[in-house]
Amino acid sequence: MSGSVPVQLTVFSAAFRHQRGASLIEFSIVALSVILVSLFTLQLGLIYHAKTTLNYAVFEAARTGAVNSGSISAMRDELGMRLAPLEGGDGSKNKALLAIGRSMAKINDPLNTKIVVLNPTKAAFRDWAIRDPATGKRFIPVNHLRHQAYEVGTHSGLSLRDANILKLQVTHGFNLHVPLVGKLMANAMRWIDTGNAAFYLRDKWPLQAVATVRMQSNSLESEILSSAVEGGVSGGVAQNPDNGGAEDEADAADNTVAANDADAENDATVDEPAEGVSGGALPGCDEHYALANASGHSPTTVRESSVLMSTSEFRQVLAQGAALEVSVF
Repeated sequence: MSGSVPVQLTVFSAAFRHQRGASLIEFSIVALSVILVSLFTLQLGLIYHAKTTLNYAVFEAARTGAVNSGSISAMRDELGMRLAPLEGGDGSKNKALLAIGRSMAKINDPLNTKIVVLNPTKAAFRDWAIRDPATGKRFIPVNHLRHQAYEVGTHSGLSLRDANILKLQVTHGFNLHVPLVGKLMANAMRWIDTGNAAFYLRDKWPLQAVATVRMQSNSLESEILSSAVEGGVSGGVAQNPDNGGAEDEADAADNTVAANDADAENDATVDEPAEGVSGGALPGCDEHYALANASGHSPTTVRESSVLMSTSEFRQVLAQGAALEVSVF
């Protein structure tokens, strides 16, 4: 019995020598897995924070566009201000200004940020736009929507109310800051999401947000046309502002011809009673100016308050001597 103890110790020592270093290997594998999972979690958290920030920024940009006739530059400036928190800072004024500057630079980079107006579409302007006699600009009027008929435009499939809804889509590239996993995610998504490969090649994660608001000012065709959707009854494809110049010019020419034809038709039917808005055609206001001037009313007031009235309705207002009031719904 006494001789068996050394034999057992010898066997145990040999087995221990064979397992030497196994714990270190196991710890390395587990530790590396934990670190990668932690880094992935951190990166996903930053992406989620950026997405919520972008949602709010796009909504504020759409609100800015709603009161600025759909101005792309105004919406872009507001978007840059609202996305400044993604650029860091310590609460000081200098750091805040630096963050705003970096954010503005990214927003104005067409490879980093894409802004597309999904509504009103170019087809909606064909259906509902009228020309301002004072400036010559075409716009979709926002006044008196409550009192307008529910006819649907032949080109866009939208009513006048629907054409006065601003729908803004923004795609923004967010920097993948976390080391190692950011590069791994970008390389993997480059092959999975080939449509956004340009973002992944620059180690950026494409974030997209959409905001919808009702216009509070007239939608100017010159402001929205560069980034509007072609669209129609069967849907639309977003236009590329950089490559769609020729098509935009052709559309503008078509709109000009259509507007001139409509003006000529209105001039020829001043004495005929109109039935109101129908088939996507809005009454012009040249005859309203003539009637108002004869009755001593202000042309500016006529343009703002009665541009959507039919000629027969406008004659009745003047005949009754009623005051023309400006109302925006």
